[in-house]
Amino acid sequence: MQRRQHNLLTTRAGSTKSHLPCNLKPYVAVETEGHARELEKYFKSGSGKAIALKRLLRLDHLSG
Repeated sequence: MQRRQHNLLTTRAGSTKSHLPCNLKPYVAVETEGHARELEKYFKSGSGKAIALKRLLRLDHLSG
């Protein structure tokens, strides 16, 4: 996790560059890379974003 966070904070690549600096909030640990990829794809979907905001980040004040 520390390696991933370091890479995220020091990269100048596309998808994270405009969001730096950032803070790590909750994270989800899974057993396989395949499951991680499926979960990441889900969290990038509309319903996945809603779940992440409401349940994982507890940002209830953002949802109307």
